Amino acid sequence: MKKKICLALVMLISFTVLFPANIFASDFSVGDILGDVLNTNVRTYINGERIPNYNINNRSVIILADLRNYGFDVVFNDETRVSSVTRNYGREFTPIEDIADNTERAGTVAFQYVYTDIIAVLNGREVESFNVRGRLAIFFGDLRDFGDFEWDGEANASRLTLNDGRIVITPTGRRYHFYNCRTVGENWQYITREEAREAGYTACAICRP
Repeated sequence: MKKKICLALVMLISFTVLFPANIFASDFSVGDILGDVLNTNVRTYINGERIPNYNINNRSVIILADLRNYGFDVVFNDETRVSSVTRNYGREFTPIEDIADNTERAGTVAFQYVYTDIIAVLNGREVESFNVRGRLAIFFGDLRDFGDFEWDGEANASRLTLNDGRIVITPTGRRYHFYNCRTVGENWQYITREEAREAGYTACAICRP
């Protein structure tokens, strides 16, 4: 009997780890309140340009659709309820202007955010999403596949520098990378993505070029 109980517990834990979204999605209905959005003095930047942000659970949050102004394509599929984000290197940067600064004490409650059934997918990877004042929002840090983050303590700012799209390969590896991928050493050469694929190279799982 004990063996059966233990086996059942192991199966339940394994299922929870493998399929967390499927288990918890049914716990909420669209519009259910999930928590508080807090006032914050932290600012967020992409390639030096400010993007509006909020604070949820002491993490910076941005509106998914705003990424269209910062070199991304954002496409919503109403049938699947999926909003997909990909980098568009040819898209012009048109940063949002006149972003209002927070005038309230940092850490105090600004308003509440709610549950949404829309799934956010960044570069093929599903990330946590929620509804902030009727708009789909994600954690700013989930953009890590697209570049490098740096915390600027003096300015109280989180800065994302996007990969510039240049692809490289190394003499010994069989994967292609963004030129500033942390796995690339000093010995590399430029190549196009098409040339790399034709030569049998596959995309790096770290920088996801």
